[in-house]
Amino acid sequence: MIFQAVKLSKDHSMPTPRDITLTPVGSAGDNFPFIGLGVELARRGHRVTIITNDHFESLVQSCGLEFVPVGTDAEYRSIIANPDIWHPSKGFQTIMGLVGEQNRRIFDAVMQQRQARPHTLVIAHTLDFASRAIGEKLGLPVVSLHLQPTLVRTVHHIPTMMGSTNLSFLPTWLKRGMWTLVDRFLLDPFAGPVVNAPRKALGIAPVRHVFADYIHSPLLSIGLWPEWFAAAQPDYPRQFRLAGFPLFDADPNLQVPAGVEAFLSAGPAPIVFTPGSANVHAAEFFAACAEGAKLLGRRGMLLTRHVEQVPRNLPPGVAHFPFAPLSKVLSRCAAMVHHGGIGTTAAALAAGIPQVIMPLSHDQPDNAWRVKKLGAGESLFPKKFTAGRLAKKLEPLLASAEVKVRAGECARRCTADRGIEKACDLIEAVE
Repeated sequence: MIFQAVKLSKDHSMPTPRDITLTPVGSAGDNFPFIGLGVELARRGHRVTIITNDHFESLVQSCGLEFVPVGTDAEYRSIIANPDIWHPSKGFQTIMGLVGEQNRRIFDAVMQQRQARPHTLVIAHTLDFASRAIGEKLGLPVVSLHLQPTLVRTVHHIPTMMGSTNLSFLPTWLKRGMWTLVDRFLLDPFAGPVVNAPRKALGIAPVRHVFADYIHSPLLSIGLWPEWFAAAQPDYPRQFRLAGFPLFDADPNLQVPAGVEAFLSAGPAPIVFTPGSANVHAAEFFAACAEGAKLLGRRGMLLTRHVEQVPRNLPPGVAHFPFAPLSKVLSRCAAMVHHGGIGTTAAALAAGIPQVIMPLSHDQPDNAWRVKKLGAGESLFPKKFTAGRLAKKLEPLLASAEVKVRAGECARRCTADRGIEKACDLIEAVE
C-alpha cells in the first residue's frame, strides 16, 4: 500500500469545535489513554464521544464525556478471566477472536454515529478495523492511534520477545524475511478474518499483511510514546507522528483514597506491586512480591481489585489496596514491580522510580527491554519470578545512584513531552 502524506492544517488559530469519536479496544491500559485524550479534546471545546465497553462507563461519564456502550461489564469480566489472553503463544489468537466481536459492535456504533453527526472525526485504536474500513469506503476521516512501539512495523528494529536478546542486529534481508513468515503464519491467519469482515460488509476487497501497513490510516497515524523511548524508524509511514506517553490513569478530580494516603504517610516509601488491572491470575505474583518485600525489609503496596489473588497473611508493612491513581502516588514510592504494560511502564518512568518488570506476552517483553536499556529498571521473567530472585533484582536498583539519576532523567523527559497535548495538537490539525 502506498500511503498518502499526512494532511495537516496550516492554520494555527483556535480550531473550530468538531465532533470527535474515540474507539478504544481492550483493557484499562487501552482505554485510559483514549479517555485522557478525550478529556483534553473536550477541554478545548470539542464534542467528544467514547465508544467502549460498559466497564468504563462511570469513568467516561465522570470525565464529562459522552458514552456509547459496545459490550457489557459482565462480558469484560469474562474476557479477562480467560488465562489464554496472557499466554505467550495463544494470546494473539485468543485476543483476535474477542476483537472480532468487538469490531462488529464498533462497526454498528460508528455507522450510527456517522449518520447522526456526518462530520465526525474518529480516533481509532489499532485493533479498531471497523472504523478503518468505513473510512476507506465512505470517506469518514479516521486517525489511527497506536499505544505500543511493537505495533509499528520496521525492518530496522525487531521487537524483543520472550528473552532478553534483541535481534535487531540481524541483516535487513533476514529481518524482512522474518516479518514475512510472522505475517503468513502467526498474524494474518487470525487477524485477516477480523479485518476483512467489515470490508466484506461494505463491498470492498480484502487485505493481507494487516500489521505491515493496514493498521495505519492514510490520513494520520499517531504513536503514543516519545522518541527517546522508541525512536521513529526510516521506514515508518510518511503520515506517522510520535506524540509522547499519554499519562492519564483516572478522573483528574479523583483524590488518593484515604487508606492509601494513610499508608504512604505512615512510614518510608514503599514498593508498589501490580500485575495490571486485567490480570486475574496473579496469585503467585503477589505471593512472591509480598515475600520479596519481607526479605528486603521494605514496605509494600499490593494493588489489585481482585482480592482473591492477595495472600491471606501479609508480612508486616505490606498492605493491599484495590486501587490507587499511579500518577498521584508513584512519586512517593521507592520502586515498582509490574507486568510491563505500556501504561504502567510509562507511569513508573514519569515518576522517576526504578522498576522490575515481569513480562508475560504481547508488547511487555519489548517494553521491559527498553526500560533496561534506559538504565531505569530490570526484568524478571515469569518462570524465574520468585521472592528471592525478585529481592536480588530490587536491592541493587534501590541502592544505585546511577539508576536514580537515569530514572530521574526519564521523569523530566516525560514532563517535558506533554504527550496528550501533542497528540491533541496533531488531531486538531487534521483537515
